[in-house]
Amino acid sequence: MDEQSFDEVQKRLAEQFLQEASAIETDEKLGAAFLDFILQRERLRHRVEGPGPEQEKADWQTLERLYHQSDLSTEHAVAEGVFKRLAKDPGHAIRHLKEAAKALSARQTDRAHNPRPGRYGSITKLINDIVADDLKTSAREVQKALLGISGIVLLDREIRNAQDGDTVQLTNLPSRVSDAKRRAKKQSAEPG
Repeated sequence: MDEQSFDEVQKRLAEQFLQEASAIETDEKLGAAFLDFILQRERLRHRVEGPGPEQEKADWQTLERLYHQSDLSTEHAVAEGVFKRLAKDPGHAIRHLKEAAKALSARQTDRAHNPRPGRYGSITKLINDIVADDLKTSAREVQKALLGISGIVLLDREIRNAQDGDTVQLTNLPSRVSDAKRRAKKQSAEPG
């Protein structure tokens, strides 16, 4: 089998697995289907056709590699855990993968909700400071205050900080001011 046909057959195998996997409802069945996909792929890679001693040997070697996977770096720890579980208990492998995905999602959600002081550009920081002093400040008043600061200029309907190049479109200023007010209100409501 040449490299082109291997890639084509592997692609069809993967497409077939993904199509079938979308209809599988239990972790055990999905895990079994995933393991079968891996076994079929490895049989294909080792050019094993049909049942027999060669297929049994290829399957055994694949299961051994899955279970004793240790060549992956630390950032692939979840994949390593899935592979090890897949060789012994395919359903557990799927549950492990789902739990890892859920934990990652929770970490990302927490990270997104926590304020990151460095995430704002210089103009947004100035807007935050202006609004923090008076929550009733209008966008027009913020614009006037910004343009009164040395190095802040209005150029082509864009407020620009000449020192670092940070910009805010004039049309976006009202939403930036609203966001700054929302943040200021939230900070003032927090205990501490």
